[in-house]
Amino acid sequence: MQSNYQAPQKVQSIQKKPQQQNFKGAIKHKTRYKFKVDTLPGATIKIMNIKPKYHANIELKPGKYHIVVTKPGYKKYDSWITLTNDQVHKVNLKKISYPKIKNNYFKYVTNIEWNSHNERFSLVYDSKNNLIWALQSAYVDYVKKKKPHTILKDTLKVKKIRNIDREIYSCKLDTLLYAGNFGKDNEKYWRFKDNNTINICYKTEQGRSRIEKYAEMSHLNINGMTNSWFFPTPIDARRNNPFKKYQKYFQLTNLLWHNQYSSYNLPILTRIRNARYSTKTNPFLYLYNKKTKLYDGPYFYSINSKNCYNVNLDDNDMIYSLQLLIPVRKPNAPYDKIIFNTHYTPEQKLAYLTSKLTEEMLKVTKKAIKKPKKFAHIKIKKLSQGEFEKSNDFIKRVAKYKKEIAKKNKDIDKQNEKALQEYSRALEAEDIRYNKAKKHNQDKKVIKKTATAMAQKAMRMIFGDPKFSDITYNADKEFFRATLYSSSNNLKMKVDIPISISKAKKFKADLLDNKLVPVVSFRVKNNKLHFKELKIISNKAKIEKDLSFAKELDTPKAYKGFLKEYPNYKEKSKVKKMLQTSIEKKAYNKASSLNDLKAFIKKYPHSKYTKKAKKDIKNIEAQQKREAEAYAKKRAAYNATKRVGDKVCKDGTTAFILSITMKAFVERVNGENIQLRISDTEGTSPYYNGVRLYKNTLIWDRYNNWYKCN
Repeated sequence: MQSNYQAPQKVQSIQKKPQQQNFKGAIKHKTRYKFKVDTLPGATIKIMNIKPKYHANIELKPGKYHIVVTKPGYKKYDSWITLTNDQVHKVNLKKISYPKIKNNYFKYVTNIEWNSHNERFSLVYDSKNNLIWALQSAYVDYVKKKKPHTILKDTLKVKKIRNIDREIYSCKLDTLLYAGNFGKDNEKYWRFKDNNTINICYKTEQGRSRIEKYAEMSHLNINGMTNSWFFPTPIDARRNNPFKKYQKYFQLTNLLWHNQYSSYNLPILTRIRNARYSTKTNPFLYLYNKKTKLYDGPYFYSINSKNCYNVNLDDNDMIYSLQLLIPVRKPNAPYDKIIFNTHYTPEQKLAYLTSKLTEEMLKVTKKAIKKPKKFAHIKIKKLSQGEFEKSNDFIKRVAKYKKEIAKKNKDIDKQNEKALQEYSRALEAEDIRYNKAKKHNQDKKVIKKTATAMAQKAMRMIFGDPKFSDITYNADKEFFRATLYSSSNNLKMKVDIPISISKAKKFKADLLDNKLVPVVSFRVKNNKLHFKELKIISNKAKIEKDLSFAKELDTPKAYKGFLKEYPNYKEKSKVKKMLQTSIEKKAYNKASSLNDLKAFIKKYPHSKYTKKAKKDIKNIEAQQKREAEAYAKKRAAYNATKRVGDKVCKDGTTAFILSITMKAFVERVNGENIQLRISDTEGTSPYYNGVRLYKNTLIWDRYNNWYKCN
């Protein structure tokens, strides 16, 4: 396997580029002059406004030329010069000052392994506006890997439910969404009025999606670092958002009213409620361009008027948002000035971060042990002799009191002495622990192990995940050539991956679908990174996430889908057991009658739900027995002898299908019929045998239609 390591090119973004001048008035002359830049050896020299490459004593026409000189470790020189004769242009490059490292622990690192952690975001640093953007990896990777020329339609489908709520019911990519209320805060960053919960949209086996809590903007973990992130300001979202070049390939379908669909580019629908009876849509909508066949923008688009307009928010305006998450923040967190500094090489960033992280890990501090507070002696109070107390008794009482105080003070002395001894022992134990830990952390093996672990952590903090793009297969030589790049900080290298032609098609599909991920090993020599080895492994983080989601759904279809997706999963047998258990659970939940439960026990005699099914059978049989006994008792009450003056009852319903019990007293008995005077209808007036019943209404009815209820 071959590789060509390429350090990312440094870009000087602090200096403002001079504006290009108008050359129409330049002096026309056929004479050419020799031009040379005198600068440090190894510097890259470019003349930006001509096609020919620069070389020493290049011959140029008279005029103005844009000169750029760069060299790793030095600030970029960017200037215009006017050429009127032969010229040697002296350029003194200024050396970049790097932060000093007290202890260079990076020298202990000999190998670094760069792994994939299935990060949901790729970081982009906007040096011009000093902003760090977090772009959703699912969308960035799709564009970089598959290089689409058309829109991926129905990336998200949103259905309107109730007034302003939205339901996501389909998504093609794992999508992080924001749903909630937020408003404007001094035109800086939009603040949340209720909460700042971020939700994740998953695909489910029914073709619908679920929205579940993922994280919070104030506590978002990216590349192993937890920071507070914000939504971009409207201006940043329109002008500076680096996600624009990706989001034009993805489409939202939104059901507004009665099967009327509208399609937009992402980020998606936001409703602004700035009047009592009016509702406007989010200004971040993109309109379709017929020429490019892509969604361009952004435009401020109103569905009602179909006109472009600007939306000015007041502090009291309320926004309900359900949109693709694009976090942004200022580089104010620890190590940001190193990680996102465009002047430093990857090795310089790694060396500094590794040393700082290792220093923090190896630092041993003594625990502060609080000295115990000394309890003071009890002071002896002066006692007074009572009016009716004899002198001898008073002397005895004083002696007894002094004796008691002396005893208590003696106990206090013992308590103080004990506390002091415990304090001394704690100090001694802490000294032993501190010296032992200090000695342990000074061991070279421990330092090397810690430095290597911190170098791995620093690699993730700086570069995020390793990823592939530009994957092409050479069928004759049977190998893939691809660009290996980082999800943050633009680290790139070309790699070759030998794969037999019989496996190549599936291998590429798995790479594009992120089922396979790279693991890159580097050798560190003289504080420099040298490519060592590339391994392609299963995406463990993605597999675990997909399995976790299948467990959460806990349905046969979810487990079958996982096994179909990962047929070679190492713990396939465990997933099959989960599948069987979910099948049994589904069958048990469907069994509601005695016959169903008995059939379930017969089919799954060893299921963990069999015991529950047997218990359910016992409960149903007991319930049936109780109901039979109650019915027999009630029938006996219907058939019981009724005499004049007996209280009788009848169960019934009203016109609103409410269950009631009507009560009456027997007035007369005539064979199989009885005359009744209604005494209670529970506040209702039901119809019975064509008569509306009230209190004291007289009716005739069948003898056995009423039961005794004394």
